[in-house]
Amino acid sequence: MLPETVESSCPDSSMALIEPDAKLIVQEWNAFVRSGHRPTHVDRPVLHSWQRSRDFGVDPFGGRSELILSRQELEDRLERSRLLIDVARSYMHKIFDAVRDQHHLIYLTDEYGNILDLFGEQADKLAFERHYNFRIGASWNEQAVGTTAVSVALHEDITIPYMSSAKYCYDLKVTSCAAIPLHGEDGDVMGILGIATASRHLSTQIFWMLVSAQMGIENRFRLQRYEADIRVVSQQFQALYNAVSDVVICVDDDGRICRMNSAAEELLNLKSERVSGQQVADVLDFSPLLLQPHHQSDAVREGFLRDSRKRIYPLRHEIAPSPGSAEREHIYIFGNQGAAVRGGREQLTPPIVRSCYQFKDLIGAAPCFVEVKEQAGVAAGCDANVLISGASGTGKEMFAQAIHAAGKRVRGPFVAVNCGAIPKELIESEFFGYASGAFTGADRKGRAGRFEQADGGTLFLDEIGEMPRELQVSLLRVIQDRQVSRIGGTRMIPVDVRVIAATNKQMQDEVRMRNFRSDLFWRLNVIDLQLPTLAERRDDIPLLIDFFIRKHGLQRDDYRMEGAVRKTLLAYSWPGNVRELENTIERVLVFARTGTITMESLPLHIRSASLGDMGAPAVHSLEQGEMHQIMQALQAHEGNISRTARTLGIARNTLYKKMKRHGINCSES
Repeated sequence: MLPETVESSCPDSSMALIEPDAKLIVQEWNAFVRSGHRPTHVDRPVLHSWQRSRDFGVDPFGGRSELILSRQELEDRLERSRLLIDVARSYMHKIFDAVRDQHHLIYLTDEYGNILDLFGEQADKLAFERHYNFRIGASWNEQAVGTTAVSVALHEDITIPYMSSAKYCYDLKVTSCAAIPLHGEDGDVMGILGIATASRHLSTQIFWMLVSAQMGIENRFRLQRYEADIRVVSQQFQALYNAVSDVVICVDDDGRICRMNSAAEELLNLKSERVSGQQVADVLDFSPLLLQPHHQSDAVREGFLRDSRKRIYPLRHEIAPSPGSAEREHIYIFGNQGAAVRGGREQLTPPIVRSCYQFKDLIGAAPCFVEVKEQAGVAAGCDANVLISGASGTGKEMFAQAIHAAGKRVRGPFVAVNCGAIPKELIESEFFGYASGAFTGADRKGRAGRFEQADGGTLFLDEIGEMPRELQVSLLRVIQDRQVSRIGGTRMIPVDVRVIAATNKQMQDEVRMRNFRSDLFWRLNVIDLQLPTLAERRDDIPLLIDFFIRKHGLQRDDYRMEGAVRKTLLAYSWPGNVRELENTIERVLVFARTGTITMESLPLHIRSASLGDMGAPAVHSLEQGEMHQIMQALQAHEGNISRTARTLGIARNTLYKKMKRHGINCSES
């Protein structure tokens, strides 16, 4: 029993939908609700809905919904259906704008028939609410109002182009409505988009607009699913991209950096977003040969990348755009500090560097620093073992690499080992390697140890004081005999290695306490270098500050440092030595977005130390101490109240009150 069209008096519409045999439907409805007679001229979906409505106990002579969501329930429904509402609302608004003054309501329900959104003239909406409680938050399912276009469309998952006389509730038969199910990307019904009017004539123009809106909305759902899938794939790719331990850098045809992965950011001490778009040659020590055209995808070119510490990352793989492709990015994958080797040699796992820090990279002019630098230069001219002592952050590895770079072993590998970072149960295999089948889980080809990997070059043993005592005798034997035997093997392998060790401990005390073998100590301590702390070479702090600003200030070359900041940096004790100073400069540059380095950019512990080290006279009360601290902070900030308050960690109003109580004014400070 499909609806047909008749001439309509609706404005701007030449045709309207009506029900055929409307009088017959009403007669059969009367017989059904009064006597239970089964109708014969009603479509099966409508008949089943009438039966369900009767079973639900719906009043057939009513038509007003009494099932209204509570405020909290409505908020929950709206939030859960947010995507549906956001997508459908723009279409509903366009339909309403096109058919204003035609007295039609455009409505949206969820999959349970609860009204979520409603468009129409204010007078029409108020009339529907007054007579039928048809409003946002009202339920329009069979339990509430019996058979309607909404309830049949939901239950049968079909489009209802027109319904009036076939409604179950008598009061609703003077209205007409249409309903179209909206399907999600999985095919399930997400809700109903419909129209309703207070007459029995429904505009065909509006109905076909509704059909068009349904297609648009469902296409948007599918598009959003595709976009979500693409985002998932993109996120998975990005996670994989960043999980790669090798350095990955993307460069366009013009030699500009497009992006780099997390390993590159960490190892090169750069942020991808900061260098994106810049010429790679301006930012990185990048082999120029790599920027020349190359289309042999099966051939790996010779190339390298060198970081700020002069460590080498050899080119492992290059991915060039396919000929004729619109993609213009070249992807370069560099091995992590020489992990990739040539000529079919065994792949080695430790960091191997063939070009290191040089003596010119060791910044300082203090006499104590110059002296130890000269001693290191002498050590570079021979092949004797070296023991470098110094506190953490004084640059022990830099000195070791400079000695290697200035010596005859410069063309050989520089292998760095942190003796305190290797698990005790693995340290022997790490140093001496293992033969095939030496233990469960071992590489079936065996693996070279650190001594073999450093053959012809330098083995740098950092934190040598942490070396387990049971391994010290084996280490001593290898250094003396200059040959090593892998675990599980019998063959003695000759090794030509220079050993440079470093420690932050007093090794002679360790020897006296029997934590370190005396024979190994004297074997390593052929040349002893004692690195001064930064506190012992304070005259070098200005040089280092300027050097680190140039090193890390890639965004600009006109940074200005406030006088108070420089004074604080010069006065600070620097327990973390040069490493702490470099980290501090890198931090302040991050926060110096306008180019001015202020006190607020300094770490709190340095600011606090500066206030405590200003040479305050002895005080005899908390009040006097507070007054002195405020005066010193004001002086450090040249009377600037805002900066002084931030440094002291109090509000400006609080600072003003304390100044008034102590009788302090800015001119006095």
